[in-house]
Amino acid sequence: MGLARLISRATSNSTTEETDATSDEQRVTTDEIQPNADLRNVDLRDRELSAVNLSGADLRDADLRDANLHSANLSGADLRDADLRRATLEKVDLTDAEVGELGQGADLSDANLKKANLTNACLGQANFTNANLRQANLTDALLTYATFSGANLCDVNLRDADLRGVNLTNTDLRQVNIPSDADLRQADLSDTDLRNTDLSDVILVDADLRGADLRGTDLSNADLSRYVKLENADLRHADLSNADLGDTDLRSGADLNSADVAGARLP
Repeated sequence: MGLARLISRATSNSTTEETDATSDEQRVTTDEIQPNADLRNVDLRDRELSAVNLSGADLRDADLRDANLHSANLSGADLRDADLRRATLEKVDLTDAEVGELGQGADLSDANLKKANLTNACLGQANFTNANLRQANLTDALLTYATFSGANLCDVNLRDADLRGVNLTNTDLRQVNIPSDADLRQADLSDTDLRNTDLSDVILVDADLRGADLRGTDLSNADLSRYVKLENADLRHADLSNADLGDTDLRSGADLNSADVAGARLP
């Protein structure tokens, strides 16, 4: 077989493979973008979707990378396993939305969710790595095992949010209002900046605080009673008064110099 024919066949096969690879992910028309629409597995990359109404829409496995959804209505939408990397979601309405659950978390890494409303949204196992959530509303949101590593959480509202198992590694939490009595059991707070943060009455059972900067942090009455990892944590001048540290290993390199442990339950 001649070289030209071989190249022609190879090109034809490559084109067919590319077509097959994208056949499951279709571009949609503007008319199809409406409330309660079935948009599973659609290709909405780079689309201009600002202020659209997609409330109740099924967007599972949709590709929304780099899409502009500024001020869009996505309340009650199903976004499980959707790809929203680098998407603009500023002021978007995601109340009651399904953004993630066990094994089906959407990817919102590097997305802009400034002032987004995620009240009562299910965000379990969603990926918000390096996302901007400044002034976002996460009241009553389910955040179990979601990842916020490196995210901007300045002035975010976490009232009554479920924070069990949340991943906040390498995050600056100094301007985050963590509610009193918050449940952060099994949370990953390693290498976080928590200086002078109010964590009084917070549940930190089985939390990972290795390498965290907790200088001057208020941990009074906090529950650190079991399996808390404090290797190389900096707790200088922290307030641990009346905290429960019953089964926590304080010999693992944690710096407790000048920490207040008055009334604390120590191991």
